[in-house]
Amino acid sequence: MSDTSVLLTQPVTTIPGCGEKIAKYLEKMDVKTVQDLFLHLPFRYEDHRAITPVAELAAGDSATVRVRVQQLRSRRAAKRAGMTLVEGLVGDATGSVRVIWFSQGYLTKTLAVGEEIFLTGEVKQDRFGLQMVSPQYEKTNKPEALHSARIVPLYSLTEGLSHKQLRTLVAAAFEKYGAAISEWLPMELVDGAMNYAAALHAAHFPADFDELGLALRRFQFERALLQELQSGLIKDFHAAAQARAFEFSVDDLKAVVAVLPFALTDDQKKAVWAITQDIAATHPMNRLLQGDVGSGKTVVAAMAAHPVLAAGAKVLFMAPTQLLAEQHFVTFKKLFTDVPVMLMVGAGKRAAIPAGPAIIIGTHALIQDGVKFDEVGLVVVDEQHRFGVGQRKKIKDKNGAGYTPHFLSMTATPIPRSLALLASGTLAISSIKQMPPGRKPVITRVVGPGARAKAQQFVAQHIAAGEQVFVVTPLIDPSDSLGVASATEVFEKISKETFPQARVGLVHGRLKPKDRAAVMDAFRAGDLDVLVATAVIEVGVDIPGATVMWIEGAERFGLAQLHQFRGRVGRSDVQSYCFLCSSKSVARSASDAVAYSRPSESGAPQISAAEQRMRLMEQISDGFELAEKDLEMRGSGDVWGILQSGFFEYEELLAVPPEVWERAKKAAQKVFNEPEILAHSPELRERIARFEEILHQE
Repeated sequence: MSDTSVLLTQPVTTIPGCGEKIAKYLEKMDVKTVQDLFLHLPFRYEDHRAITPVAELAAGDSATVRVRVQQLRSRRAAKRAGMTLVEGLVGDATGSVRVIWFSQGYLTKTLAVGEEIFLTGEVKQDRFGLQMVSPQYEKTNKPEALHSARIVPLYSLTEGLSHKQLRTLVAAAFEKYGAAISEWLPMELVDGAMNYAAALHAAHFPADFDELGLALRRFQFERALLQELQSGLIKDFHAAAQARAFEFSVDDLKAVVAVLPFALTDDQKKAVWAITQDIAATHPMNRLLQGDVGSGKTVVAAMAAHPVLAAGAKVLFMAPTQLLAEQHFVTFKKLFTDVPVMLMVGAGKRAAIPAGPAIIIGTHALIQDGVKFDEVGLVVVDEQHRFGVGQRKKIKDKNGAGYTPHFLSMTATPIPRSLALLASGTLAISSIKQMPPGRKPVITRVVGPGARAKAQQFVAQHIAAGEQVFVVTPLIDPSDSLGVASATEVFEKISKETFPQARVGLVHGRLKPKDRAAVMDAFRAGDLDVLVATAVIEVGVDIPGATVMWIEGAERFGLAQLHQFRGRVGRSDVQSYCFLCSSKSVARSASDAVAYSRPSESGAPQISAAEQRMRLMEQISDGFELAEKDLEMRGSGDVWGILQSGFFEYEELLAVPPEVWERAKKAAQKVFNEPEILAHSPELRERIARFEEILHQE
């Protein structure tokens, strides 16, 4: 570490304006040093560069004005004891506008009549005319505006700390320590990208969106490079492992497929062939099977189990929830009648594990302490993206045969094409895009407040026709603070008011396993018409008789999760429907901040992310296309876990474009081929050493 970079490890209290009180707030956000503060990047930006003449202000605007203080006074609020109101009149050459602040009495000492300031805030109308309510203010005599008249950064905060305080602190940190920020990547790898110090400053205080874009591209490249380096190390790590080869002839495969009660799609056949080829080698298979909800991934996994079982070894099938494990247990019991099929969930007493071939289905109970297997040839991990090298080592340690089992991961959240470029370095990918014959796309509609009654009448007709309905809610119990529908209150209302003639069940995560299983069995058997549930039914629940999915509080769910819910219906040849109901105006959803977007060229108001998700659900039924849209809207998110690295550090900034991945791939290969490049980059050398250490520790 250089002498200048040591300065970045100084505590935040060495930054002018950062006392012990603010330091404690920052510590809650894991910001303890100057470097931590620099790396606490904005999550969103607001464009306040346009200065609006006072005469052009209109009620409902969020505007920035450059004005002089004409009048300013403070008084006690008449209806709120102890509250101070600061009222003023400000204006420019085009006119004047009133302004009011609440509980900021100090402003009468901070601002002076005749002083020129920027104001940014909401314009409202009352009986006296227009006024700006609690606007951000900033004096125009500063060298550079921080809080207005620019592209303004917004940060993740903790209670007690404001955006204005944090921006001021970051600016002071750059003033004192900016010169200590040095380029940490070898120049041979940077290849024309923005300098690290310049990119860091531009990420906090961009001059324009073009500069911000260049800065974010720099950080995208960093992230992609580090992930590529991890991928290379993981690939080498797995290459050194040994597995048992399980050969299966073409005739054997045809015989197994021939007894299935249905025909495989071409995509399923291709996936089965690729997997059986993989497990016929002594190098451990590391394959991802991705396919839309209901596309038949489980059947492919079952086909992959046959050669392993035929050779006398075991197959472990791990699911993320007990409900999904139980569903797979029912499926595999039907498909395999000549070998033991066991269920292993929870920490309670369980049956002894038999010797020889068997299928053992469970949750993470499969890798808990004390569990041992005589020989495991194949591990299938369903919807468990964070199953990484550490968990693999646990399985290997529990494998009495001593070798590394073959691994097959399955997901109904497909990797978008841009991320598949990266994934291809550490795991093979099989995709199932075809749906079983006879399946129809689920018709999806957003239900506004005015359409709710009509939609419920439509659902009632389908219940009367003998079809079944899922109703999903975000919460188990009511919450005054969140104001969204809960499972318990929806269950009561549906049972007594909405569908009083229907047989209604309730399932959620707090039910005892046996009670939850009883409700699911009743719904599966057709003894219930409506099942009210939380997200516990998100994956793996297969009820062919269910044709309607009704989602309350749909704005609170992500795009992938909404698509998973929708996948619970449409599993027969009967037309199915999905209704997305918002518990409030989706355009006002508080969680809809996006990482970075240019303002609308037309000046039209941009719709919220929640509304975008709902519109996309109406328009798109293909899970692969939705995955691309999801990536565009929110970045890669948890999909990184699919790559099974298990220890990536960087915050999400943006979805990394394919061209950046290609540059990162080439740079990573250069590091592996020319290790002398690292001689002048101790930080990158340390990161690689840390990756290697974690791999071998796990």
